[in-house]
Amino acid sequence: MFDGATKVLTTLYYNSTGLSWLPDAYHRYTKFIPIFLIAFAASFLLTPIVGYLARKYDVVNDTQKRSRNKLNRFENQNRRINPNQYALLGGLGVIIPLLVLLALFIHPGAVTIPFIIGILILTAGGIVDDIYNLPATTAFIIQFLAALIVAISVVNITLINLPIYGILTLDSFIWKAEFLKIPLEFVFPGDLLMILWIVATINAVKWISGVDALMESNLIVTFLLLFILAIRFEILLVAVVSIIMAGSISGFTIFNLPPAKIGSAGTRATYGFIVAVMSIVNEAKVATTILILLLPFADFCFVILKRLALQKPKTFKDFLLLPVNIMRTSDSNHIHHQLLKLDFNVRQIVLIEVTVTMFVGSLAILTTEAYKFFYVIFGVFIIGLGILSIHMVSTKKEAKKKFKSDKETPESKYSY
Repeated sequence: MFDGATKVLTTLYYNSTGLSWLPDAYHRYTKFIPIFLIAFAASFLLTPIVGYLARKYDVVNDTQKRSRNKLNRFENQNRRINPNQYALLGGLGVIIPLLVLLALFIHPGAVTIPFIIGILILTAGGIVDDIYNLPATTAFIIQFLAALIVAISVVNITLINLPIYGILTLDSFIWKAEFLKIPLEFVFPGDLLMILWIVATINAVKWISGVDALMESNLIVTFLLLFILAIRFEILLVAVVSIIMAGSISGFTIFNLPPAKIGSAGTRATYGFIVAVMSIVNEAKVATTILILLLPFADFCFVILKRLALQKPKTFKDFLLLPVNIMRTSDSNHIHHQLLKLDFNVRQIVLIEVTVTMFVGSLAILTTEAYKFFYVIFGVFIIGLGILSIHMVSTKKEAKKKFKSDKETPESKYSY
């Protein structure tokens, strides 16, 4: 799977990182540091260029004062919580380094080609969405198409290990074919569940992007955890993709920290797609991935259930259109909206959700018996929790001081 470029990077790693003294067991993780740094640098350099082009051609976000809903008549402007205008198309600063580095490190094959085609479909759809603000149903069709491309590839879900029932087989029917020497395969009903999994993960990831750097910060943690799992189970494709994404999103996030100068926007669907597919390729560690993404999935399920409760279909036609109406609905019921209502600021919300993801992620790692990594991640979680607590206390004190100074008048200083 790796070519000569890996040998060059490995040599560079041993000669320059100063980590050759580590035990051999750690080198299988740390030898990917050059790939992370290259992805980080590529994204860091490319993102401002993408931002400049987006502003030049007026591809910017909607605000309460300015709407560019050329195609989406269902958009709800009241859910807008970012008053600042920033450039879109930012996801290109993440996806382009990924595609270039995949070409360098991964040979094309029956798994990688459908995976890359899915990325290209979603990225192209994201670009169009950034320019025209596509309706949710159109975006859903694009997501379904990308998921279908993977589902008819050799990537399959043939069984699920249920805690009580045991192993449930999902290969009642198998269809096989070949197209341009690429093997195709569809397993029923397993690959139907795969399509649902991919589409659900795409939207769960997308829906936590309501405030600056929230989705990106969560994804950095997610991809690093997927990288650890991939190395433990020796799935090199997942390891390479995960470490590239972690590095690339890190480089991008510098420009996305509040107040954001650029946003991932439509291309964020590609991030969720990559997470979903890599969890399947990663020895079907779907349950572990659900645990890592527990907060986004909990948010996703809560919003879907609330939208279902509000729809109240009265006729059979309304019932058939229920999925479409749910997709079209845009509201302010997400967790980050509720935290904003509780007077948390954007930075605090990012810290809260990333800290929760770190904690739950450490439990996910623990389920694979990676005890040392659990201690490390849990330690980072404790530190993050301490930083969050200090941040919240200092903000509260500052607000009290401001309130006291605003209440004070020149005369009150001399009153007795």
